[in-house]
Amino acid sequence: MEQTTEDNKNLHAEGTTSGDEKAESLKMVEVVNLLQGNLVRTTRLMWGQYFFIGALLAFLFIIYFSLLSKIPSASNVAALDQKSLPKPSHTSMITSAPQVPQPEPAVRSTDIPERKEVQSILDQVRKAQLAKDINLFLQAYSPTYPNLAEKKEGLLKSWQKYNYLDMNFIIENIQKKNAHTFVAEVACDITFEDIHSKKRSNLMKDYVINLSNVSGKRLIQEVTQDKKKDESGVPGLKGKML
Repeated sequence: MEQTTEDNKNLHAEGTTSGDEKAESLKMVEVVNLLQGNLVRTTRLMWGQYFFIGALLAFLFIIYFSLLSKIPSASNVAALDQKSLPKPSHTSMITSAPQVPQPEPAVRSTDIPERKEVQSILDQVRKAQLAKDINLFLQAYSPTYPNLAEKKEGLLKSWQKYNYLDMNFIIENIQKKNAHTFVAEVACDITFEDIHSKKRSNLMKDYVINLSNVSGKRLIQEVTQDKKKDESGVPGLKGKML
């Protein structure tokens, strides 16, 4: 009797185990079926998108080629323009534009023969400044130059303070004032050295020079300079280059 009871318990346990396995198998089948269904739907959706994109591209290509076929070529446009132009009648007269006389070439300052004479005077001033030769310097000036004695005194004082190492005069423009006088615009670039401190400096000035014919030679009659450009800041040097 006891053996029968134990057998029944074992049979009941085995039946319960086999039932659980069947339930798990059914759940696995349901999960697999669900995954297969999702995969099929995803594939269909993806192919639907591919089909839509392909149809859209085909539609755009059709519109593009249809527009190209409607645009006339350049040769057709030129032909239409030529046809639209009115043909000249046999009675029309061809008139030529009136000829405008060519203006005479302006005389540049570089073409003035006296330019070499002015440059020669400036070279003489440069040579006198570098050599500190007061007689050579004064020979470039007219005897009627205003305050010539004061200019000589001021130049000698500046030579006691500074050595002129280099000096260049550039003629920017020359104009003929009258038969005997020329007006030259000159830029001066000078390099000088303080005699005591040996400090070197560079200075640039712009001058307007009047040169008059004196006894067959053109000499400096008047010198003016731009005050705005004369801020050298060097005591005893202002106005001492020309």
